[in-house]
Amino acid sequence: INENGQEEIAIVVTDTNKSVHVYVEEHDKNFEKSPLTQQLQEFQNLEDDALWIDSRHTSERRYTAVGGQNGYVKFTISNFKTNEKIKAWSNQHQGAISSVRLFTFKSDVSNSSEFKDLSKASDDEDKRDDKSSRYSLLVACTTDMSVVYEDVCYEGLDQPLLLPRSNEYDCVLCSYIADIDWDGENEIILGSYGQELLVYKRLDNYFNLNKDDTDESLIRKARFPYKALDLIYQRSFSEPIYSCCYIDLTSDGVCELVVGTFRALHVLQHNLEAVSEKCWERIALMLEET
Repeated sequence: INENGQEEIAIVVTDTNKSVHVYVEEHDKNFEKSPLTQQLQEFQNLEDDALWIDSRHTSERRYTAVGGQNGYVKFTISNFKTNEKIKAWSNQHQGAISSVRLFTFKSDVSNSSEFKDLSKASDDEDKRDDKSSRYSLLVACTTDMSVVYEDVCYEGLDQPLLLPRSNEYDCVLCSYIADIDWDGENEIILGSYGQELLVYKRLDNYFNLNKDDTDESLIRKARFPYKALDLIYQRSFSEPIYSCCYIDLTSDGVCELVVGTFRALHVLQHNLEAVSEKCWERIALMLEET
């Protein structure tokens, strides 16, 4: 957050009174409740007790998503420097929201020719134009089908993409976003109380035309040709899945998919032959540039 013209790391705490409290570190290394709590518009007038909050920011704007205990979802765009609300949307789902995640379908590293431009491009998110922030919002529901709101900064909560079969394995308890097949596009990972790990991918070139299309709907379809998410991987475990993440546990430069269940921690590793092949492919792309 921005407090008195300085960027501060804040701890956000929710309570059962539909309130959110913000704590920042003081000079004595203790955390004190910030007066900004009442100024952050994304946390004002919540209609539900917040269970999950996710936030991203650039130099100009802050994007915040809140998921509630009774299915309430709120997405807010605020001015990062003044904390004034620019725009906000809200929606109601069935059942508690177990997690909300702001993400982009495009991952940081691609295996295409764009990989060659990484050394020239800045990784500093603050240097991006705010109009290039093509965030999507994942809403993981406990009883309802989980959805993704694509390009949420411009379309708000009006364009949900359903995650097929996400409500067939009891409630979804956790989620994660990562490019686990190294194709430059992020996948959506869900873990359920029904002991199933589900991985979804956005379908390419999904363009459905019909005779009832208007000029407005055709323009919308041309802007957003990706209108489906496919279940590409599924794995059963012996216990409910409470958490998952994609990190480099072995410090070998290759991330592992880590799944935390009720009594165990499972580490899923990539096939080393596939890792070697992808490594040589990217080295070749880098050599083409030299």
